[in-house]
Amino acid sequence: MKLRITAICDVGSVRGSNEDMILVGERVFRDGRVQGAIELDERASLFTVAIADGMGGANAGEVASQIVLEELRSGLVTIPTNLDDKAVNDAIKALCLEIHQRVLHEGIA
Repeated sequence: MKLRITAICDVGSVRGSNEDMILVGERVFRDGRVQGAIELDERASLFTVAIADGMGGANAGEVASQIVLEELRSGLVTIPTNLDDKAVNDAIKALCLEIHQRVLHEGIA
């Protein structure tokens, strides 16, 4: 199966730097545009598109958004493909809690 994806991440007109990030498949990016057809592996049970908002100028918002998406990208590939919907949902919730704890820890350090 092929998906056609277009994602754009832009600094906008208010701030001097962009803290937001986008995850499309396995690509994480902050500025620019990704566009094109993505071929999905027939065994793939999950395809990811995620956006992390850098919190509009909050201290190290760009660090937090990068941590979230990189951890999400690496964590999702560890979820077994033979799980039922509830187990996948539970695994994603647990992953999100782990990522949240990491962001909190990084914020304190």
